[in-house]
Amino acid sequence: MKQIVAAWAKLKKTNSGILMHSLVAHSADVGAVMERLLADPVIAARLAQLAGLKELTPVMKARLSLLAAIHDAGKANVGFNNKRALEEGASFSDIGKLVAGHVGPVVNLMHPGNVYRDRDRPKSYSLFVDAMGLDRVFD
Repeated sequence: MKQIVAAWAKLKKTNSGILMHSLVAHSADVGAVMERLLADPVIAARLAQLAGLKELTPVMKARLSLLAAIHDAGKANVGFNNKRALEEGASFSDIGKLVAGHVGPVVNLMHPGNVYRDRDRPKSYSLFVDAMGLDRVFD
């Protein structure tokens, strides 16, 4: 039986083994940093200006913080997590040769040529949006 490993965002090889920073913790860190950056009036004003806006509303800042937090959502896939097993000495035969990055799987998830359509959106895109709660983020 395969061992289930928590999704990770960062690995660091040390003399005593591999240190892991979980995907959940990393996502929380990044979201919190973005929230703090957007609380700085100068940074918020410059970002608003880049977007052609007078200012960022509190809702916009919250949404940007959420999007920053989920920027690595693609790391929650078996192929990406198998990279840890390889770092720990597993062979490709141990993991079934499945290794993946974290951007490609999300792009493939939403690519119309790779999925069945659900009304006007790719079905997998709809499932992804629903699973991530993004319908409440995007207008």
